[in-house]
Amino acid sequence: MYITHLIDKTDKTNNISNKSLWQSGTFISLFDMIEKLEITSLIAAYAIIHHLQNMLSTEKVFKDHEPFIFVRDQLKLARKLLSSYDLGNIDDLFENTYRSIEESSFKPYLGNDNYKEFVLGCVNGIDTVISHELKSQQCYILPRNLIRYSDTESLKFEEFSKISGCLFEMKEAQLCLVFGRDTACVFHCMCALENVWPTIENIVQKHGISWSLGSVAFGKNWGNLLNELDKEIKETKQKHKAKQNKGMLETLSNISAHMRAIKEAWRDDTMHARGPFSQKVAIDVFNTTCIFLNYLASLED
Repeated sequence: MYITHLIDKTDKTNNISNKSLWQSGTFISLFDMIEKLEITSLIAAYAIIHHLQNMLSTEKVFKDHEPFIFVRDQLKLARKLLSSYDLGNIDDLFENTYRSIEESSFKPYLGNDNYKEFVLGCVNGIDTVISHELKSQQCYILPRNLIRYSDTESLKFEEFSKISGCLFEMKEAQLCLVFGRDTACVFHCMCALENVWPTIENIVQKHGISWSLGSVAFGKNWGNLLNELDKEIKETKQKHKAKQNKGMLETLSNISAHMRAIKEAWRDDTMHARGPFSQKVAIDVFNTTCIFLNYLASLED
């Protein structure tokens, strides 16, 4: 199980003091929520307030001041637990409750029950604030097999960030994958691969082959581009039979073969809207795209 807290940057309801982990789109584990974000303090305070609510609403009349003392001490404990949170006017609610409890011991002629009802009203107000905060902590539980895809660092996106246009698309593909938008994930991966043609052109020309994309590669038929590239590689092989060119030509052939495999397996279906795609396909496409982009980036060095 993995949990992410999604916060709109304009949302004013999130009041947790440690906000560094609670950024929009940030993935955190349940352990992080407990250990680093002190969410257990909020839950413990809520449990105390809920217990006091039951006590104040079920006991008909307090025969003496002792129950109020117990309520006050429990409220102080709850307030201490909430010390790392900024919960608006909750401090005023606590102070009003303390004041009512103190007054109940000095003005017995008004009846403790009157003060009990007022204290209950204050406790209900505290409960409302805490409940709102708990409900504002929206979590999304990921399937275990998708946990590794929530960690951008382990995916090593930075290795192919130099390929223009790819990083954005792959980050979008990552989010779509972990949130179950499998067809969208495949689409973003194909969009990322549309951006690699200039990089392929640079690699090819760096090795002395005159193949060129022309004015723009976007929108061109992959089959035509690959046929032209394969033709140039074949002609180069015939012209240069020296062993020193063998490794270079194999590399270029591998690039062409990989792009053709992607085209046949997924690209055509994606661009012609022949989905939807399953999670298994999305994972395969995502992994293959990441591997290929990293491979291309390594050839640019």
